[in-house]
Amino acid sequence: MELEENLNYADTFLQANAKNKLDVIGRQMKNLQELMKDVISETKLHTELNNVACNFVKKPGHIYHLYERTSGQKYFSMLSPEVKRLVAVVKCIISSFRLEADQSWTPAGQEDTRYQGINYLRDTFSNHSGMRALCSDS
Repeated sequence: MELEENLNYADTFLQANAKNKLDVIGRQMKNLQELMKDVISETKLHTELNNVACNFVKKPGHIYHLYERTSGQKYFSMLSPEVKRLVAVVKCIISSFRLEADQSWTPAGQEDTRYQGINYLRDTFSNHSGMRALCSDS
């Protein structure tokens, strides 16, 4: 009788353990699916921004301002909304973005959120010299 109870206990324990592991895997899959959706959405936005009309050579590290004409055509300008107002050019500004070295775009003012993972690693492993070198801004 005691042997049978121990076997039942072991089976119950193993099933609970497997269920817990499967739950972790399921959560990770859900998180990866959400990350995949984010990557697809970001890629679509970056592609659209890279195809916006522009009469100058865009350089990484600079902020560009996205405007929309009344016709619906979007275009980039180097002139900020404040300067545009001074020269009496009234157009609708959509947003401002910084062009990154990888040709992706970061909304102006959100540059510090671009590398959340790197920032986390920098904070976590700040005493490790190899990690400092990988995470440095230079």
